[in-house]
Order: sequence, then structure tokens, then C-alpha cells
Amino acid sequence: MMTPVLFDPTTAVNLKKESLKESLEEKRFKEACKGFEAMFINEMLKAMRKTIPKSGLLDGGLRQEIYESMFDEKVSEALSERGALGIADMLYNAFAPRVINKGEQ
Repeated sequence: MMTPVLFDPTTAVNLKKESLKESLEEKRFKEACKGFEAMFINEMLKAMRKTIPKSGLLDGGLRQEIYESMFDEKVSEALSERGALGIADMLYNAFAPRVINKGEQ
């Protein structure tokens, strides 16, 4: 008489694959939320920069615009990585249940 198998090894493999897939989806969604926060901060910095009068410290023109654009982009990425405004966390908490579980339906 054979004893029933209490643990099926293929079940463990399938569970591990599913958890890796879910963690990959979560990671991708978190990165998308951080990217959105960075874009939002970048737009906010551009709008704020328009309100500042030109100082004459730099020569202005295209070079200054490129420098300011690159600077704003890096600042917005750094602030987003730190979670300075918390927009990415709010988006993730609000939409993760809908977005991540969408593939299971």
C-alpha cells in the first residue's frame, strides 16, 4: 500500500515562480510610481523656475536652459528616490491592489 504524498515538489516550484512573478510585477509598478513622481517634481521645478527673474550669473541662452533642465531632472529623480513628497507611495497604495492582481482575473 502506497502512502499518499503529503508534499508535492512541483507545487513548491510553482509557488516560487508565482511569488517571483508577483514580486517582479510589484517592483515594476513601484518603479513606475517613482517615475511618475519624478516627472511630477520635474514639471513643478520647471514651473517654479519660470517665476524666478534672470540673474545674469550665467550667460543665458540655450546652454543655460540645457543645464537647468538637466539639473532639474537629476534633482527630481533624487527627490523621488528619497520619497520626499510621498506621491509614489500614495499611488502605489491606491492602485497596487487593482494593477498587480489584474493578471489573476
